[in-house]
Amino acid sequence: MGAINDFIGIIIDSLNNLINFLLPIAGIIIVGVLIYGGIQYITGGAKGGEIGKKTIIAGLIGLIIIVLAWAIINFVVNELF
Repeated sequence: MGAINDFIGIIIDSLNNLINFLLPIAGIIIVGVLIYGGIQYITGGAKGGEIGKKTIIAGLIGLIIIVLAWAIINFVVNELF
């Protein structure tokens, strides 16, 4: 039983390290999407404004999904293991 717990601990630590590595990258991508959407909104005129607004909303939805996924994973890992 000890070897299985050690193996599960290694897997959880590896996944935690992967998440901690990918989270800042996702944040940088989201900031880029928000900036791109803002530029579209400012410089696009009427049609570009709508596209920029959709891009900004998509970036914010992505941010919410990433934060919620991170919170759920941390809750599950901390409560179960």
